[in-house]
Amino acid sequence: MVADSYSEVKKTLAALFGLDPRRITRDTRIRGSLGLGVQDDLDYVEILFALEERFGIEFSAEETQGFTSFSTVGEIVRSVNRKLGYEDDIPMPLSTHILDAPVPKNRTALQALSIPSSRSIFASYSRSDWINYVDPLLLRLGTKGISVWVDQHLIQGGQDWQDEIDRALEICERMILFITPRSLDSKYVKMEYRYFFNNNKLLVPIMCEKAKLPAELQGIQYTDYTDFSRLLRLLQ
Repeated sequence: MVADSYSEVKKTLAALFGLDPRRITRDTRIRGSLGLGVQDDLDYVEILFALEERFGIEFSAEETQGFTSFSTVGEIVRSVNRKLGYEDDIPMPLSTHILDAPVPKNRTALQALSIPSSRSIFASYSRSDWINYVDPLLLRLGTKGISVWVDQHLIQGGQDWQDEIDRALEICERMILFITPRSLDSKYVKMEYRYFFNNNKLLVPIMCEKAKLPAELQGIQYTDYTDFSRLLRLLQ
């Protein structure tokens, strides 16, 4: 069953506040008894956490502060779509379980694998970096016949989400780690690369943006994002 981001936001809010999602529209007020019933900033924080879980996104401290000024559900939907790289009011196709990686505007779909194999490369990254770094490189790897497994086709927090991640981590023997300040700050990325590190699997960090590497990554050979030929050699 396919739904757009608007529908998924409505379901998330309905579950949080015990409402019928059919009664929630883009014009529904966030605060007050006639709307969602949000009383204070703590309620906004709960909404943020729920959206991060549902869509697999991470809001920065600045975005979190701006979030508390929203007055309607429509503003929440636009914020989610922008975070995922979509124009403000264009609904994003999602699945309640698995589908091909979502296609950012004016891009070709990545033929990502939903079933990992020992020949697959596990891609670890922050979803905030999908459009600028991850999608372009994975598309290029695809032209070389290299199979890549990504969690972009999963709804974070959805049915069997963690089981799918764990299965891919166990099966895949190689990982490319997209290094940015955002990815190194992600608890999910840390969990993924530490699994590979602790199990002595091939881990190839790709330096997309300058960032301070944690201790466990400092001794690992990495490549610059722009050096595609070197990346191919390291993946052999």
